[in-house]
Amino acid sequence: MKFKEVLEKIKVYAPLGVSLVIAACVVISLSGYQTKASEPSKDKKHQVSERVTDTETETENAAEDTQTATGSFELADGVYKGSATGFSGPVTVAVTIMDKKITSIDILSSTDDEAFFNRAKGVIDRIIASQSFDVDVVSGATYSSNGIIGAVKNALTGEKDNGVTGKTKQESTSESEADSSLAEIAAVQDASAYKDGTYYGTGKGFAGTMKVKVDISGGKIASISIVSTKDGDSYVKSASSLLDTIVEKQSTNVDTVSGATFSSRGIIAAVRSALSQAAVSENTADNNTDKQEAAESSGNGQTDENSSGSVSEQGTEGTLPYVDGIYYGTAEGYKGDIKVAVVIQDKTLKAILVTEKQDDEPFITNAMDVLKNMMKKQSADVDTVSGATYSSKGLIGAVKAAFEAAQKTTAGENTGDGNSDANNKNNSNSDNNNGNDNSSNNADDSNIAGEEDKAVLSKLVQSQASLDGAQYTQLSWYLLQIRLGDAQEVLESAESTKKDVSCAQEKLQAAINALQKNDTSTNVYKDGVYEVSTLCIPDDDMDFSAYNLSMKVTIANDRIVSITDVKGEGDSQNASYIKKAADGTKNQSGLVSVLTSQANAYSIDFSSIDTVSRATCTSKAIIDGCKSALEAAKKK
Repeated sequence: MKFKEVLEKIKVYAPLGVSLVIAACVVISLSGYQTKASEPSKDKKHQVSERVTDTETETENAAEDTQTATGSFELADGVYKGSATGFSGPVTVAVTIMDKKITSIDILSSTDDEAFFNRAKGVIDRIIASQSFDVDVVSGATYSSNGIIGAVKNALTGEKDNGVTGKTKQESTSESEADSSLAEIAAVQDASAYKDGTYYGTGKGFAGTMKVKVDISGGKIASISIVSTKDGDSYVKSASSLLDTIVEKQSTNVDTVSGATFSSRGIIAAVRSALSQAAVSENTADNNTDKQEAAESSGNGQTDENSSGSVSEQGTEGTLPYVDGIYYGTAEGYKGDIKVAVVIQDKTLKAILVTEKQDDEPFITNAMDVLKNMMKKQSADVDTVSGATYSSKGLIGAVKAAFEAAQKTTAGENTGDGNSDANNKNNSNSDNNNGNDNSSNNADDSNIAGEEDKAVLSKLVQSQASLDGAQYTQLSWYLLQIRLGDAQEVLESAESTKKDVSCAQEKLQAAINALQKNDTSTNVYKDGVYEVSTLCIPDDDMDFSAYNLSMKVTIANDRIVSITDVKGEGDSQNASYIKKAADGTKNQSGLVSVLTSQANAYSIDFSSIDTVSRATCTSKAIIDGCKSALEAAKKK
């Protein structure tokens, strides 16, 4: 169509267009009207006040849509209080309006689980940034997110939700979802007879792996008991009624307990896992395990994926183009870095060990499915787990980083960053070669490690002599033995360089930190990062003022695995003493290495730990800080 023809058509329809524009403006003008909110107190500008709104007409709904789209709230400056329903109950917020915009949203009260609710708070930034209620919920915390969004909407528009908690919704929804999933589990044929003995099995509950013990006597199920679980006590207590039901019926085809669906599923799957080992008929055993959720169980009831975060799958062959070795990778999870150790042998991904994680346990536990998928596919190109997206991405990214380290090592690149343990022990010997024919020898001579250089590493090796391998997961213990062997080789070699010693010490310490117990239910301390502060007090002969010393102490598997961010107030000269006390000197180990090398935290004899010379007071303060952290982490 030519331009002139288009112009003629526009002229013809111009009057109609003008009319439509005018009509639209009238509608918009009318829809922008809403009842004025209650005025905040003049004396207390930010006093919380209830939003007064007439909800009888649909005009206000239109007004809400308009203001949401434009980010302009026709409200007087002040703080507005609103409530909506989260997962467990009401969520109450205070919303501050300044110059017709939301400037802050504060949570006044909530009964939702802290781990989920803290994640859900991410919607607050989204609401403020967009000046809109129409924002995405936080994955994995849908109900809590909707509670916050609904409370903000209630504060500013008066709109109320239906008052039905997410827990109630989830119970009905999850029951149907769980029933459909359980339909597969329930559609099995239980064996008519079992071999006498005691069998262990695992299944996936709400918060992680559940383990049960099943006693078989006279070919029948005699008793069932729960060995370990991370699910809440109230849910486990409710779901435990299934144990007697299964024994009574001699069948695992039982209904789940209302309100404890996921724990029920975990128990049923775990019992099936145990019974599959005891079944007399091989065909029946195969049927029992064909569709159960705990199909990863093997041999004596041990699982390829355990609660401590290691995954291994022997028998799966791969075609990875990398040299044999153990490679390390790091990526960002939801709350912080996730670190893994990847074992490659015969071009096959043999095992993945999560050596460090900061994400909440339920999320990281669910995300562990990606590791199983990577083992099966022999690839890091797998999908994330719904409801644990950030943790999944962290695990996948960390494994990919480990593969990158493997690729570099295979290509002959020097991975002096500690990301690889394959065939690069002596790379440091050539670091000081400046190109002269005889210069490398002189450099090596000056770089050769003496007994003093090896002293700290030697003590670290000796500190692990009393450990019992049976207490730890196979993979983490295996990794430690490799590190101890490498360290011993460095100590015994007369050609070991200072860099060799430093590298061996770093890797051994990492393996010590990564040690994971088979059963964490008996742990004395709760895993976590504990921020503590203690007072550094001078001795009589010390000329400095007392100051506060702060630090972060990470506890995992009943061990102090790291001490970081050691900082002090007061005189700037204190920093040198803090560094000396924490990191040590050429001839003496620092408190960080001494405390993190201990076999366990509950048996540390703090009175026998030597302070660092010329940093005595600061050393004592670090020790006191660790004591405080352990006290805070101690299970009640």
